[in-house]
Amino acid sequence: MSTEIKKTLGINDSLDRKSADFLAAAVARTLSKDFDYMKYRQSLNAMQDLNLDEATTFKSTFATARSMGVTKDSLINSAKQYLSVLMNEKNQFDTALNNQVKERVGAKREEVVKLQQRIEEMKQKIREFEGKISEYQGKIDSADDDVESAKQKIQETKERFETAFQAFVDVINKDVERINQYL
Repeated sequence: MSTEIKKTLGINDSLDRKSADFLAAAVARTLSKDFDYMKYRQSLNAMQDLNLDEATTFKSTFATARSMGVTKDSLINSAKQYLSVLMNEKNQFDTALNNQVKERVGAKREEVVKLQQRIEEMKQKIREFEGKISEYQGKIDSADDDVESAKQKIQETKERFETAFQAFVDVINKDVERINQYL
């Protein structure tokens, strides 16, 4: 039935088939049994084979429709009803599309925001680690100076001790030498 609707309205195959079939099916669900815009449109299509100008085709088709009790207003109102059906389908499509955008795009955006926050948290931790590394490196650098200072103090203490030790040993050795010499 949707193929007939597309043919009646002159919808060609250059449109998205799925969308065109969906809209044609919506129109088909609301077709009237009475002579209305869609039947008028079918009659217009049949008259085109007679190679009449457009105005004559519209007027001749309407003359036939008028014999069935159709008025210009009833014809326009039925066309507006089909437009209303199509607009309703568009509104539903727009709602579904917006939901898809929220679901797919919104979720991705939320994921991006969360990842950006996570990156910032990690950057903060990196800064904290770099601060600790600098602090520890400062202690290491200071420790090298402290070690060198301690080694120097120990060396000085050793030298003083050895000097004092040598003084004691020298005194005692001299005394032993003198004892051996004088006694």
